[in-house]
Amino acid sequence: MRNTILPFDELMKAVLEQLKSQKYMDSTLTVYRRTYNRIHIFLNHHGTDIYTHELGKAFLADSNVSKYS
Repeated sequence: MRNTILPFDELMKAVLEQLKSQKYMDSTLTVYRRTYNRIHIFLNHHGTDIYTHELGKAFLADSNVSKYS
């Protein structure tokens, strides 16, 4: 598996496009988009736009994310 560093905006757009191409409902895409926007704000608050495993864990620890999200 290749580790490619992508800005979070690019990653978010790619995932949402893939979900849309797989015919996910608009309401589901909205939930994903809102969660991704919260992650994006968190990353900006930490001075980066690159998502890492460590920042993902910090986001979960710092946020109220439902287990269904």
